[in-house]
Amino acid sequence: MISNAKNILLISGNSQVKSSVSEMAALLNAELDTREHSSNSVIYAIENSWNLIIIHGDSQSFRTFEICRQIKKEKKTFCQILVVSEFTNPELLAGCLNNGADDFIVYPWNTVECFARATAAFKRAEKVAQLLASPDRLNQQPETPAPLSQVGTSKNELTEYIFAGDVRLCPFKREITISENVLQFTRTEYSLFFYLVENINRPCSSTELLRNVLGYDDDNYLPSLHSHVSRLRRKIKFSRTTTIETIWCYGYRILT
Repeated sequence: MISNAKNILLISGNSQVKSSVSEMAALLNAELDTREHSSNSVIYAIENSWNLIIIHGDSQSFRTFEICRQIKKEKKTFCQILVVSEFTNPELLAGCLNNGADDFIVYPWNTVECFARATAAFKRAEKVAQLLASPDRLNQQPETPAPLSQVGTSKNELTEYIFAGDVRLCPFKREITISENVLQFTRTEYSLFFYLVENINRPCSSTELLRNVLGYDDDNYLPSLHSHVSRLRRKIKFSRTTTIETIWCYGYRILT
């Protein structure tokens, strides 16, 4: 769990942005550290623990995208990324969000709005940190699924069933049924749902699902993951007991 202290890293070479963020940090009672975009110390700073990283999106948008990707690559899962920029073109905004940013705000900003966005980012970071520190996640690695005994199994001579509420999976036949109705799943949808059920009630990060199910190491494929989850939700909507929950800015989990 993160401490009550709030830590902000600002990546910017603009003196006006530095001054504005410094004032906001004082209002938030947060510790502030700054780095230049072009400094080699940026990568070192990312390796430390921060609750919020604010990146000034300048005209060299590729550098902003690179920093966002680097932060996600270092797997600072509870850290929130807020991009501030005086440029309002949709390509910059979309590029930042697609490369890992959690929020985007136009500079110069309204102080009340920026304070509210930063406060919300701290709350999201704390919620994810609490999930990561929960007893269900202690000493668990993404590559080590929860034992099937947590789900419940029923065996006969030919078939093993795995239950998640009123949803029944048959690994032997690669079938998923709800109230005896067999659902139609693609291979990827089945593998994704099976992985979530194996780790029932445990939050699975998007990065973990991309790597272990879809076979991607690049977060640029996150839209594909979200699309598969959306289709899964539509297919299990008739279940009375089982849902796929979104863990904001982290991933998904099966709840029964």
